[in-house]
Amino acid sequence: MVACCLAVAACSSGPKKPQAKPGVTGTTAVQVTLKRIGSADLVSPAQGVRPLDDRTTKAVMASVQGLFDATVLDPLTNGQAGSIDRVMTDDAVRQAATADRAAMYDEDLPRVTRVDAPKAFVQLTGLAGDNDAPALVVAKFAWDVTGDGGTVHIVRSGELSLIPVLGTWLIGAYNVANSRVVNGTTTTSTAVKK
Repeated sequence: MVACCLAVAACSSGPKKPQAKPGVTGTTAVQVTLKRIGSADLVSPAQGVRPLDDRTTKAVMASVQGLFDATVLDPLTNGQAGSIDRVMTDDAVRQAATADRAAMYDEDLPRVTRVDAPKAFVQLTGLAGDNDAPALVVAKFAWDVTGDGGTVHIVRSGELSLIPVLGTWLIGAYNVANSRVVNGTTTTSTAVKK
């Protein structure tokens, strides 16, 4: 089970808006750290399978964590989504924030003060390019989040495809399935960005 703790923070709503500065009163955020499971491998036509380097692994995990925080935790605890501008490519941001919003953001749900995440897992597989360096990383994820002892229950899973852009790793494509249970009522949604 992933331990959660309360911290004071604030986030902006929607994409393309800067995040508010920490310390704003009246908002709370719950911190859940995603866990990487399995080995992070790099598949290379030249060298077969070897471990994905630490720098790439950390950068990819930071982007996936940013997506989780902005689309799951911020809406649940602050009532507003955070920014995904720094973790997704521009075209992925546009699609996630508009056509795929229902699947990508856990919005319009009862706000919670406590979050349990018994499942907050990410598995990474990298693919090497012509120069034998990582050119694409696929992050398979499974998230199971419960707010305030079961008032809200969110199960989201899928794959994120990340590419290197100017020294960082951004989510450029996704395939997501999301299920939400609020007071006994279940809604499901899916989203695909190729």
